[in-house]
Amino acid sequence: MKFKLIKLDKSARIGELQFSKGLIQTPVFMPVGTYGSVKTMTPDELIDIGAEIILANTYHLMIRPGKDILSSHGGLHEMMAWPKPILTDSGGYQIWSLSKKRKINDEYVEFDSPVNGDMIRLTPEIAMQMQKVIGSDIQMVLDECTHYPATKEEAEFSMKRSEKWALRSHESFLHQKGDDDSACFGIIQGGMYPDLRLQNLEVLSSIDFDGLAIGGLSVGEPIDERMMVLESLMPEISENIPRYLMGLGTPVDIIKAVSVGVDMFDCVIPTRHARNGQIYTHSGVVKIKNAKYINDLEPLDENTIWQLARDHEVIISIEEGSIGGFGSHVSQYLFDNNLIDSNLKFRSMILPDRFIDHDKPEQMYKFAGLDAHSIENKILDTLNSKVVIKKSN
Repeated sequence: MKFKLIKLDKSARIGELQFSKGLIQTPVFMPVGTYGSVKTMTPDELIDIGAEIILANTYHLMIRPGKDILSSHGGLHEMMAWPKPILTDSGGYQIWSLSKKRKINDEYVEFDSPVNGDMIRLTPEIAMQMQKVIGSDIQMVLDECTHYPATKEEAEFSMKRSEKWALRSHESFLHQKGDDDSACFGIIQGGMYPDLRLQNLEVLSSIDFDGLAIGGLSVGEPIDERMMVLESLMPEISENIPRYLMGLGTPVDIIKAVSVGVDMFDCVIPTRHARNGQIYTHSGVVKIKNAKYINDLEPLDENTIWQLARDHEVIISIEEGSIGGFGSHVSQYLFDNNLIDSNLKFRSMILPDRFIDHDKPEQMYKFAGLDAHSIENKILDTLNSKVVIKKSN
């Protein structure tokens, strides 16, 4: 892995991570595919929306499909047909999230399998070996994610254990690395105590990690406590390595973290909220499954329409509806805000006002003028149109 810092804007950064499997531009958000699949999305769809790296989970992949099946496929990239880089969490998050179902000491952590109740043992060495089988491009050390709230004594005890595991993880990574360009990231712990975080950073900085993550945040703490930790910690981390804040996923939280110098993020929030009908807009979260939206045809985010009108010369709305639907609301917004008075061209594509016989979907779309060819023609015609209205004598 090669990291290049391209530009600084106060503390915010733009950079690049270069792997043989692709270039990652930072700041970057990593969709989460815990079991080797981002729920409801195919690899092609992820690429279409601009995803450059995804996250998978060592603990869960170790249980299912397991080491042998992953090995037989040649790793997770081949198994899920994902051509770009993969980062894997080591299982440290499960030490926190499954705290009632595990036993832990300085040598290892043991879990009861959620599949059949068998004992699952995880050590720093096992975690790194499993990530090698997965084919991870960025491998995370095994750590103990400190619970919240935690006393300073509890946070320090957990941090010291994570320091020992970080060294063992890195040694295991180097032992098995070979000639690939995979990377190993350390994880900074220390709870909500800035002095412990700085102590931990000093220890981890003495180990030759390719990047550093901030763990033990996004575990229920208030945002002001989180920002206090980040604002004291980020200026002390080397600017020559990538910085990864684990488990952070709301738009506002990401922007705040970018502003203090964080480069990488992951979270299940985008896909989980989408599956449950929550939509992020400029004016807040819309819970689209609520009854008040059953017959609501208005645009979800009017500010997006304003931005589109500002940045484009053509807007085309497409809907499987008739006159008076979504397109009508868009056009009304454009008129009410004087956006149609500029050089903007707006067209609305709707179902024709005639009966359409039942047929194969592609034939019905074609008859209705909503197939790909019709949409392409509408775009080209609109771009090339020069309407001149002559006054009658």
